[in-house]
Amino acid sequence: MRDVERLLRSVAEALRPDGRFVATFRDYRDLPMDERRFISVRSDSERIQTCFLEAMDERIRVHDIIHERVHDAWAMKVSSYEKLRLAPEAVLRAAERVGLRCCIEPGPRGMVMVVAESPSRMRDVA
Repeated sequence: MRDVERLLRSVAEALRPDGRFVATFRDYRDLPMDERRFISVRSDSERIQTCFLEAMDERIRVHDIIHERVHDAWAMKVSSYEKLRLAPEAVLRAAERVGLRCCIEPGPRGMVMVVAESPSRMRDVA
């Protein structure tokens, strides 16, 4: 959470009075279990992308599995990366600690959207 607060502090310092900061993320507090951890991301006649979610303490490891048609055969590529497991309420509290006014809203494709503004902007709008 320190990294998130550091990011939000930088946002608060850089944000103009009429500016907004908008970010989206997935709420991974409750991860799918068993075979539901495999998620079909997209597919077409040339490419199939699946991801696999692996739970860690404060992070999640996302494994991307891509099957790609190369000539007459399928080739598989695998990569992975870590993501923070963020609770929307924790992001809201972190934003408030650095002086931002913030709200959490539903985002696209099941994500969570954070909208942050400087306190002076919020007073001008009200």
